[in-house]
Amino acid sequence: MAYPLFDPKLSADALEKQLLAAWKHERLFQRTQEAARYGPPFVFYEGPPTANGRPGIHHVFARTIKDLVCRYHTMLGQGVTRIAGWDTHGLPVEIEVERMLGISGKKQIEAYGVEKFNRLCRENVFKYKADWEALSERIAYWLDYEHPYVTYTNDYIETVWWLLKRLYDKALLYRGHKVLPYCPRCGTALSSHELALGYEEVQTNSVFVTFPLASAPNRQLVIWTTTPWTLLANVAVAVHPDLEYGEYEVNGVRYVVAAERAAHVHVGGQALAAAVRVAGYRGNPLVGPNDDRHGPRFPDMSEAYDAGLRALARAVALARGITLREGVYVAVTGPNLETRAEYRMLRALGADVVGMSTVPEVITAVHTGMKVLGVSIITDQCLPDALAPASVEQIIAVARAAEPALTALVGGVLERLN
Repeated sequence: MAYPLFDPKLSADALEKQLLAAWKHERLFQRTQEAARYGPPFVFYEGPPTANGRPGIHHVFARTIKDLVCRYHTMLGQGVTRIAGWDTHGLPVEIEVERMLGISGKKQIEAYGVEKFNRLCRENVFKYKADWEALSERIAYWLDYEHPYVTYTNDYIETVWWLLKRLYDKALLYRGHKVLPYCPRCGTALSSHELALGYEEVQTNSVFVTFPLASAPNRQLVIWTTTPWTLLANVAVAVHPDLEYGEYEVNGVRYVVAAERAAHVHVGGQALAAAVRVAGYRGNPLVGPNDDRHGPRFPDMSEAYDAGLRALARAVALARGITLREGVYVAVTGPNLETRAEYRMLRALGADVVGMSTVPEVITAVHTGMKVLGVSIITDQCLPDALAPASVEQIIAVARAAEPALTALVGGVLERLN
């Protein structure tokens, strides 16, 4: 039987709506589900959206691709589940409720009442549920909204714990360490998705901290930072080899600071530049043997690297024609983008744009029983000017060029270890 001709006077939008109405009247989605119920299973759970925000055009694109995959497997005679879901966890929900209440931060949430706050979050998470369902219906994205999974329900949470228990029983879980970004306002770690929500330039307070030298506590290095939360893991102080440093005495305490910044650092309401300057240094005041007149330096990090691994890496590199250079950093297979200041400092010291690891990471690795390889293999692919600012694109390009050599070195070391 031939299909009836469409009314040429109808717009494309009207034709689509007419076809959607016919599919709904015929219960076409339910009938396809029933027809393939006993076919080979193809389990599909919708990657759940957070329904406290409206859908956008990018959701149309993603859902169209998902629908094509599900329809293809349905045409193969497979039983496709097409389970809808709602993501009810995460900071977007909490931040939306904070805005609604006119509060901000963990302390104000606790003052308002965690139980009341959680109740509002459960209500708010479905604020635009109807919009999401209408979008799915309008683009003919078939999902089972009558039996969705909801991530805040006990059934879902208990299922996640059950899956974790199965992984544990199969010895697929292990205890380790991972560095995560932390939000002091929210009092929680941030996921990569939450961190990528966007950055905002704000004017904020900075912190000046003094680090007394172990051999002479009355001599203190003055440090300035806009990220005071990193001080908890701080194990070293960096100085610039080309700057002039001054030592200024106030009430029996000597403060070491870059001379050109002395007028901007105040102790007891007085600028250090107005205090008595008792010493000055051209270059790095901390460079020298451990027993020099400046007292003990920070630990020599080269001792943290496993000597056997370094010797093995040198042998592998020689056999494979890979250029090696020693250094106090860890070789890894991807770009680790440090801050601009750290990047320039490490480049000036001869470090590469690939595999720059911070001192706390190395110390943590050693204390957890890991053997750390402290070598770098890139000498001919560095950026031309070590002190020139580099774009992220340049850093990534160098990292990608370095990856084959890094892979060959690590692969060769692992082969010899096995």
